[in-house]
Amino acid sequence: MSWFGFGFNAFGQICAQEKSVQEETSDAVGEVKVSVPVELRSHVDHSCCLKTCQIRASWSRRACLHESRCVWLAGFSSSSISNDTRGCRDAIISESHLTLAFPDRIESWDVQRKDKTPLWSMEIIPQSESSGVNLPLVPGGYIASKPPIFRSLAPHLQAKSLALGGDHVILLTASEGGDLYVWGWNESGQLGLPSRGLQKAPQQKKAQPTELSDVSMPEEELHDGDKHEEVFISIQAFPALLDVNPSSDFQTASCGSRHTAAVTTSGCLFTWGWGEYGQLGHQTFNSLDEPRCVEFFKAKDLHVVDVVCGPWNTFTAAVKKGVLDLKNT
Repeated sequence: MSWFGFGFNAFGQICAQEKSVQEETSDAVGEVKVSVPVELRSHVDHSCCLKTCQIRASWSRRACLHESRCVWLAGFSSSSISNDTRGCRDAIISESHLTLAFPDRIESWDVQRKDKTPLWSMEIIPQSESSGVNLPLVPGGYIASKPPIFRSLAPHLQAKSLALGGDHVILLTASEGGDLYVWGWNESGQLGLPSRGLQKAPQQKKAQPTELSDVSMPEEELHDGDKHEEVFISIQAFPALLDVNPSSDFQTASCGSRHTAAVTTSGCLFTWGWGEYGQLGHQTFNSLDEPRCVEFFKAKDLHVVDVVCGPWNTFTAAVKKGVLDLKNT
C-alpha cells in the first residue's frame, strides 16, 4: 500500500519519493501547491523503515501511525511524540493537540509542549481491534480540534464514521449502501451542493464590461426562473443525503477546511469543494461544488482504499489493482 499527498505543502508535509515536489507541478510556487498526487516518502528511523498504515493531518503537520503502532510527525517541528504512543490504534491532530486512541483509553497531548502526562484523558471499556473507536467518534460523543476537547453527541444518531471540516460535517452511515450525509457551510462547494460562491466569480467577470457592482442574478431572471435561484445552498442546517453521479457506495470519507473527499467500495476517489492549493487532485487549482472522480488513480491502475484530508491538503492510500486481485482470490 502506498500513500499519496496533494495540496498545501508549505511545511513539507508532502514529500516526493523520487522527484522533488517542484518537479511534480508546473505551478510557480510548486513547493507550496501540489496539484498532482505525489507518493509520500516513508519515515526512516535510523536503519529501520517504518511502514505507514494511517495518516492524520493538520494545517502544518501530518501524523503518521505506523504498523508498529507508534506515531511520528511530519511537517512543522516533525518528530516522534513519545514512547507512550506505542499501542496506539488511531490518532487525530490539530495545530495544538494530538489525540491518541488506545484499546482502553483516549489521550490528548499538547504538541507545543513536552509534557510527560496528557492534557486530557478518558478511560474506555477495552474493545477488540475490529470494534474500537473511530476518531473523532468516541463513546457518547466526539473529539473536537480545540477545547472543550470532548463534546457530546445525541445518542440516537448512528454513524460508521464522522469527519469534521472547518465549518462542515460529513457522516458515513453504517448501512450496506454506505450513504453520505452532509451539513454546515457550503460557500466553497464543500458539501457537494450547488454553491453561489462558486458561481459568483464567473458572474463578476461577465459583469465587468457593464461595470455592474451587484453580481446577483438579474431581476428578470429571478421572475423567469425562481427555481434556479433556490438551488444555491449557502448553509445546510440539517443532514442532507449527498447525491453522487454515478451512484456509488462509499466506504470512507474525510473533510478539509473547505473541501471534502470520499472513497467508494470500488476504489474510486471523489473530491469536491475548495481547490486553490490543488487539494482536489484534479491537476488544477479550481474549486468544485459537485463530487468528481480523481482520474489520476484510475489512470495509474490504482485502487484507492483510504483518504485523509488536512485543512488544505489531501492524503490517499492506494494499492495496485493487480495486487488487490491476488489478495481477493
